[in-house]
Amino acid sequence: MIIVDSWRSFRDLISKYAVRAYVFYKIDEKDEGVYIRISAGRVGFEGEYSKNDEEYREIIGWLKEVGAVKVVRAVPEDLFFS
Repeated sequence: MIIVDSWRSFRDLISKYAVRAYVFYKIDEKDEGVYIRISAGRVGFEGEYSKNDEEYREIIGWLKEVGAVKVVRAVPEDLFFS
């Protein structure tokens, strides 16, 4: 997976291809904010925000707009049924 360095880089790149790629995200609550990970295809973004951060609110709006899927947890495929 390729991790890009900014939310806007990720958004601009993926917005062109969101029709062809599922967007997945996971938000982990931290004491002083949230840690968010987003992936689409082979491209990802991760960042830390306070819940009041304008960019964080923009991200949440975009995730709703593209119909992103929230990840609860990830399990290696070979262990899923074991």
